[in-house]
Amino acid sequence: MYHWIGKKPKELQKKFGAPARKDVSAYGYTWWVYTDRKQQYIQFGVEDDKITSAFALGKGISAEPVEIGESYKKSEGFFVFYQRSDI
Repeated sequence: MYHWIGKKPKELQKKFGAPARKDVSAYGYTWWVYTDRKQQYIQFGVEDDKITSAFALGKGISAEPVEIGESYKKSEGFFVFYQRSDI
């Protein structure tokens, strides 16, 4: 899922088609929601024509390069984490 961050939403549409719906977030960007209503639920945060976040639940969804349950120490090698006061 993380490989989508920074890409254009039109790339999402090429891969997944039109979203099931678009919801405005509390932070001013738009969630593009994709779901088959049985196995998977995926949403991408889109702001200024760029994918800025991703969230997914369900079977067969990859979290590469990390795995669910992986330690913070191991995960910080792949991602930059900020404390709320740093943002």
